[in-house]
Amino acid sequence: MREIIKENLDTTFAVVIGIIFAIIGIIGIADTFPIINPASAATETISVSATISQWISFSVSTNTVAITPDLVTSAGGTNIGSSPDITLTAGTNDADGYSIDLRDSYGGLCHSGGCSVWKVTSTDATLSAGTDGYGAQASSTDSDVTIGANYNYWGNNQVGDISSTTAQTVASTSGPSSSDQTLLKLKAAAADTDPDGTYSDTLTLTCLGNP
Repeated sequence: MREIIKENLDTTFAVVIGIIFAIIGIIGIADTFPIINPASAATETISVSATISQWISFSVSTNTVAITPDLVTSAGGTNIGSSPDITLTAGTNDADGYSIDLRDSYGGLCHSGGCSVWKVTSTDATLSAGTDGYGAQASSTDSDVTIGANYNYWGNNQVGDISSTTAQTVASTSGPSSSDQTLLKLKAAAADTDPDGTYSDTLTLTCLGNP
């Protein structure tokens, strides 16, 4: 009987010892491979901003032009003269586009001695050699450019008048665009009885964003 009890005690002791070593082993594994703690996540935000400024650009290919040939020659002959093509380059990111307006100083070509000496007045007309007349015409191959009705002539002798008191639209767009090109040409004619001399005018071109 004592042997049976002793045997049971030995077995129990062995089981207890085994459990103790198992617990120790588990603790060791836990130390080697720590259990991930499902803590609450920490979140931060970053605000990003950028700026696009409104812009408008405008340039002309030249600031000086001559109308040739002579409107009246030294032999008394008459011609219709024209300037070289003047390239107007414009662009904007304005949602309503831009307008290029034209006005001049004298409303015509004034004699070097003053407009009181003689002025070839600017008019809406089909120019004719030997008859006073002066004006402008314009054209563009850019599909988004609209030529102003007063200057929408090209390849002929029809011109629109250039006013010294009221700016008139040469070209415009209805939305954003970049590097549009419009051609402007000046034409003139004069009577063979006009006083000899140099005649001149000063043009002012302004490019504005549309309201």
